[in-house]
Amino acid sequence: PLARIESKRSLFNDTKVVSQNELEEYRSCITARSPYDVLVRTGNVPYSIINNEVRTARRHDLSNCFGSKSQPKRPSLRYSSLAEMKALSAAAPARRSASEFFKKETVKGQSRRIWNELYKVLDSSDVVVHVLDARDPMG
Repeated sequence: PLARIESKRSLFNDTKVVSQNELEEYRSCITARSPYDVLVRTGNVPYSIINNEVRTARRHDLSNCFGSKSQPKRPSLRYSSLAEMKALSAAAPARRSASEFFKKETVKGQSRRIWNELYKVLDSSDVVVHVLDARDPMG
């Protein structure tokens, strides 16, 4: 669907962009006032911008990233050449089988996370019903 905005000048007149410098000046003017001054007409100023308790840094210090003081990250390599990598991999023990990676925690129903979820359900429930099946299916 196409939407069109009516081309009225009044829709685009009352807009203003405030720079950070102007905002800093306004903050300093408001904080410099005496406690006996009264602001009669507030206008449409969002005071959350002016009275922010957390001061953020005005500029990020990028001198360590760019310029003469920059320190590029160097890769940490285990091997200096392919021949060294081949020699060290040949000296390494043989691959372990999949059964060595088998952990007790991965067995069905043994996960702590599953048991914790069950405990949460039991703690938050009002009534817990234990059903005993008394049938003898084997005869």
